[in-house]
Amino acid sequence: VVDGRVLGWPWGSPACSDCTTEGVRVRACPLLMVADSNHAPVSGPPRYFYAYRIRISMSADEPESRRARLTMRHWVIEDGGRQDVVDGPG
Repeated sequence: VVDGRVLGWPWGSPACSDCTTEGVRVRACPLLMVADSNHAPVSGPPRYFYAYRIRISMSADEPESRRARLTMRHWVIEDGGRQDVVDGPG
């Protein structure tokens, strides 16, 4: 991250997940946004902000009848006992 911009994603990091189900591969990778996080606030608990990237892919060799299309999304983001839910169109 340089000047608040993500220049590259750490896809090989152990914090990333990678799962393939029925030929659809989903990779997710979080990135701590250090400049936006407050590690030592004057009061209250520390606050950490993350950006994340989701990559969904399928082999180009899959037949037309097996191709998938993302039409909706529902992400449950868990952090220290808190949950945030993101819903919306794909």
